[in-house]
Amino acid sequence: MVDINKETVNDLYHGSVDVSTTPTLLADFLSDAYKGVIIRAPSSQDPLPNSACVWVGGPSMTPGTGAATDGMGVAPGESLTIPIADLSKIYVVAAITGQRVQWLAI
Repeated sequence: MVDINKETVNDLYHGSVDVSTTPTLLADFLSDAYKGVIIRAPSSQDPLPNSACVWVGGPSMTPGTGAATDGMGVAPGESLTIPIADLSKIYVVAAITGQRVQWLAI
């Protein structure tokens, strides 16, 4: 039998963050996501679109400059789902300024 309380969430947390050329925390105030987070790079259809890829990873990652340190690239219009409870472990970075990501924690 499926326990509906384990398949659903009680709240949705969301936000967006400007991505700089230095690794930036995705969200420093949320450490209780139930199922994880969806991270999306705005596309050309969004009011404030990205023009370049953003990278998702840990605090010492680089934006596509070295195989040993690169994070996961997310191009404009793409999204990435990470099953993680503590969003303060996720960083974002870009090779050029003026990028951002949107996130939805569930």
